[in-house]
Amino acid sequence: AEQELGPAPVPWAWAALGSQGRREQTAFTDQDNALILDDAFEPDRHGDWFERFARFVSDGLAAAGLAPCPGGTMATTPDWRQPVAGWQARFADWIEQPEPHSVMLTTNFFDMRVVAGRESLLETLWAKVRPAARENSIFQRRLANNALAIRMPLGFFRRLVVVDDEQHDDRLDLKRYGLMPIADLARLQAVSLG
Repeated sequence: AEQELGPAPVPWAWAALGSQGRREQTAFTDQDNALILDDAFEPDRHGDWFERFARFVSDGLAAAGLAPCPGGTMATTPDWRQPVAGWQARFADWIEQPEPHSVMLTTNFFDMRVVAGRESLLETLWAKVRPAARENSIFQRRLANNALAIRMPLGFFRRLVVVDDEQHDDRLDLKRYGLMPIADLARLQAVSLG
């Protein structure tokens, strides 16, 4: 992308989120990513470059077989293309006002991992976010509630059963009912330890 568009106007970090951030992709993994930009980022001066950059990379990932996120959790969405201070403010809102939607977002964004660019931008972000999350017991309780909300599809004799709905059509969703509860509990433990 930088060969195509020229050098970036400010330092950046491309972050994988969710299952990609945890390195647990499955055959049906889609794109979940974000851009962390240096605080020297100025939307009027640099916004167009990073919008084209995000589109170029996302289109390349799609061409390689990694489908775009149906929910738009990608660097192509302006909300997920922010300077460090913007990310810190966003996390502060999610942590201080842990509503169901914001808790759901944190379950994806707390599993952020830099795959290209300056990793120090993510470390600067975490320097404020991790202590805030560790000190907020209400936020941690909401994370715990979120983790416990997934009910295993168990039958009468406590055996796993397939899910019979339009989305799954008599299949057992191992990501939702197997990996996600483990990841949610591990994330809660990590957050509580800072």
